[in-house]
Amino acid sequence: MKHLLIIFLLCVIGVLSALQPIPPLAKVHYETEWYEQRAKEWQKETKKSPDNAEAWINYYRATRYAIKYKKQLKGDPLLDIINQMEKHIPETFEYYYARYEHKNSVEDAKYLWKALKLRPDTAELLYDAIATYAKKGQTKKFSDACIKLYYSKDIFNSLLNFNYNMLVSVEQDGILLTHGDNDTYPAWVLQEAKDIRKDVTILNISLCYSPDYLNYWMKRLGAPKLEQYRVVSDLVKHLNKHLPKRNIYIASTMGEAKIKDISDKFYNIGIVSQYSDTRFDNIALLKLNLEENYRMDYLDNNWYTENHISDATVKRAININYIPAIIMLSDHYKLSKDEHKAQNWLNLAKNIAENSGNKQIIEYLQRRDK
Repeated sequence: MKHLLIIFLLCVIGVLSALQPIPPLAKVHYETEWYEQRAKEWQKETKKSPDNAEAWINYYRATRYAIKYKKQLKGDPLLDIINQMEKHIPETFEYYYARYEHKNSVEDAKYLWKALKLRPDTAELLYDAIATYAKKGQTKKFSDACIKLYYSKDIFNSLLNFNYNMLVSVEQDGILLTHGDNDTYPAWVLQEAKDIRKDVTILNISLCYSPDYLNYWMKRLGAPKLEQYRVVSDLVKHLNKHLPKRNIYIASTMGEAKIKDISDKFYNIGIVSQYSDTRFDNIALLKLNLEENYRMDYLDNNWYTENHISDATVKRAININYIPAIIMLSDHYKLSKDEHKAQNWLNLAKNIAENSGNKQIIEYLQRRDK
């Protein structure tokens, strides 16, 4: 009898382990083959239980992630799944979510609001809602959604710390240009949910391609419309010309390629760079930020196990942005004959590089240490 019970439990465990929920790609990223296998397993489940909404959304997600990097596909397998969802689980959150995520047409945008109406605290959808409110200048809805996102605890602690450090780098009433999700949403969330540096204007350069978003912020800042926005330098020059009393900053996540025609006018002061037409002592500001203003403990004190979701790839990748400033500070101390501080900062840079797994940076720092 005991042996039969063990066999039964093993079978149950096997079934449960096979039907693994598919986490959002932004949090955990598996190989294509993993998603392909999960898609087959969840497809079987949808055939056994056609009204199982959870099975359908996992089948959709697994398929979506499996084909993400495949360039040549016959037909639209995702649309086929969505059509089946419409047949078997219409008017459900899962169906609306999949229909919106697929974005097969402009009309599909309305499904974002249908999904949020059913589950208003869904973090994955709050990001897009926040971006939409930002584009339309709907400040109250924008603020409410940011607060909801904060309390969903969907944003990694490391990202909140990184964005906090970005915000405190900026002088009063400064303008911070950001690049993507990881250097924008957490900063907005800190401003709206925790009232941290609300004087800083955050402009996302991707959203600036939306005339509504760009013109709303130009008006709010007291600058004329920017008639043509092609590259980041267009925006920087426009802001510098019409708002000379406001300092302009770019997040280090942007990379020099985005500002290559004016990169010589940006000076690294930590994990942001400050725009200036004339040379200034950026080392003094960089030192102030790294040694006094920034929260730095989280970089080399991991409070969770290695498998915790907060230690996902995104954390290891974004922390690389500290390395250029840390190296500059290490070099400063080396020139000042303070070998102890120089080595301590270099060790921190090496630790960040090793955690990131970036071989090129690791080798570069090893060469410097010789």
